[in-house]
Parts: sequence; C-alpha cells; structure tokens
Amino acid sequence: MCYIHNFGGENYEIRYIRWNGSHGYIRLFKKVIDLTHATKDQEHIHVLIDNNTEIPDRTNFILNHGEDPGREMIRSAIKLEMMGADVLAMPCNTAHYFYGDIDAFTDIPVIHMIDETAKYVLDKMPEKKKFSSLSNYRHI
Repeated sequence: MCYIHNFGGENYEIRYIRWNGSHGYIRLFKKVIDLTHATKDQEHIHVLIDNNTEIPDRTNFILNHGEDPGREMIRSAIKLEMMGADVLAMPCNTAHYFYGDIDAFTDIPVIHMIDETAKYVLDKMPEKKKFSSLSNYRHI
C-alpha cells in the first residue's frame, strides 16, 4: 500500500533519506514511479535519494547498544532541504523513532509514514474500529 499525500495539490519534489537499508527506498521509489501518471520521463516527480551510509544502526541505539543516529539523520534532512526538497519521506518504521528530532530541524513537511497509514485505513475503512501493524521486535 502506498498513500501519496498531495500537500494541498501542489507539485512537490520528493526527497528520500536512506534510513532503513537499500530496499525500503527502492520499493517506495518504485511505487512513486508506478503511481505517477506520466507519459514521458520529464513528467515524473523529481526524486533524490540520500544513501547516507554514515547513519549508525537505529535499532542498536534504541536498545541501548549503539551510537545515536539522530545527528546524521538530521544532517541528511538538512542537506536535502538545502538542495530544494519540498517534502521528506522516510520509508522505515524504525526511523520514525527519531521523527520529532528530524521534524524540529527542518522547515519542510516530513511525511510520518505511520500516521499516514493510519489516516489511509481510517479513510478507506471507517467502519473498522481496530487495526494492527505487523512488525518485528525492532519496531515495537
């Protein structure tokens, strides 16, 4: 499922920060391409992916076993904003542990994947009163 939020109907450049390994942003980028109604390459959304390999392991930090990744995550967000990003997306549940810090250091919207998923479910299935999210121990 991919819920693309249009932020008031404006055309935005979407910028990704790689916080979850290579596969998460690849899957999200493919969904953006697949869901964009483009008839030629120039009609696609301008997307930049920051594959920042200096970000320490988030799970290790959360479990009190490692270095704080927050500083490097914030650095990536600021770099992307300075490059002209209109919105940031984090295709990683664990990265959202640091959402408040990233949001506080940027002046552009940071899509909260978990909140957007909840909004989508409530919009598409208003009769449902409960829903669950599956994850491994790292995301609880």
